[in-house]
Amino acid sequence: MKVPERQVFLRLLAALTAVLVIGCSGGTAAEEVVPTVDTSDQTPTVSATGEVVPAQWAELSFAISGVASEIRVKEGDVVQEGDEIARLDTTDLDIALVRAKAALSVAQANLDLAKAGPRDAEVKRAQDQLAAANARVAVAIAQRDAVKAPPDQDAVIQAQVNVQQAVNGQQDLQESYDSLMYFVEHHWDDFDFQPGDRTPLDGEQNLRYSLEQANLQVAAAQASLDKLLAGPDPDDLRVADAKVWAAAAQRDASLAYLNLVKAGASPADLAVSQAEVEQAQTAVDSAEAARDQGILKAPFAGTISTINIDPGELVNAGVPAFVLGNLDSLRIETTDLNEIDAARVQVGDTATVTFDALPNVTVQGTVVSISPKSSEGAGVNYKTILELNSLSSDVRWGMTAFVDIDVKN
Repeated sequence: MKVPERQVFLRLLAALTAVLVIGCSGGTAAEEVVPTVDTSDQTPTVSATGEVVPAQWAELSFAISGVASEIRVKEGDVVQEGDEIARLDTTDLDIALVRAKAALSVAQANLDLAKAGPRDAEVKRAQDQLAAANARVAVAIAQRDAVKAPPDQDAVIQAQVNVQQAVNGQQDLQESYDSLMYFVEHHWDDFDFQPGDRTPLDGEQNLRYSLEQANLQVAAAQASLDKLLAGPDPDDLRVADAKVWAAAAQRDASLAYLNLVKAGASPADLAVSQAEVEQAQTAVDSAEAARDQGILKAPFAGTISTINIDPGELVNAGVPAFVLGNLDSLRIETTDLNEIDAARVQVGDTATVTFDALPNVTVQGTVVSISPKSSEGAGVNYKTILELNSLSSDVRWGMTAFVDIDVKN
């Protein structure tokens, strides 16, 4: 246990006084009384070495890694709580925040639109779509009815007339062709046709071609008549029915959309839109928090005492970049108060404090706390904190202090 110099001096002085008293008494050596020195450590003062520290100080570090883009303070600057001290390059984080805010704006707009209910222009557009769909249904039904309708009597009569006319023309050509063939067969030898003379056979090829065309016309006229008399074609009827069904489906969809527009957003739709807004707001909050991790702000008012980074330097997360302390509340923290002396010290004990660097400065202080656990390092020491009654402007953070604590036992 460390014995303060003042206590050593007092003990030596007591021993020397005792020796002098015995020498002056004139007694013999056998009668001499050997003085004893009280070596118990129960002196009214406990001495220790300490360090001047702020009551509030912190090592500040970034929560993420990055390149330091701005350092807005220098050592010795006084900052207020919330002041920006430095920031990393947050370009990518800023972009992510802008995108998140844009998504929030869209979600909020959709929610506002759902709450606002149907708009006149939107209702009018839905009504126009329904009217057009109804018109398409009417056209499709008319076309199907035309396919299903029985043949028009005038059309049938006209088709019959066409057949008869085609048959008459075919018969006339057939008679002409038959007459030519009869003449060739029975009377050709009655004439002395010479080579180069024009004969009845010169028109036989054209007559035969005309007869073939007449036969085709008869067949076509008869087919048209037969189709009219047979009624609608099943394939044509199926196509017409399909067109009606498709038009009706479009009409039903248009009607449903009109009713939906008139009804406005349902409670479920509003709930979904509200959830999308909340989700987008959460994304904005997350993006802001991520961006803010690249901005270092003062957690309390104080003075920047140390700067460990430079602009453009890669800064690792959690590595101390600045040291900030409130120099308006300096106090003393002991560094070597051993376990025996710590047991004698109590909160509220007064103390005298001097400084190695300031021999002419002496201040009074009070013990305000004693650590419940020993400090790490050599020996068993307990950190004790003393608040000073007054503070000289010459006292600085980190100075060595000597503490004499007045104890009660």
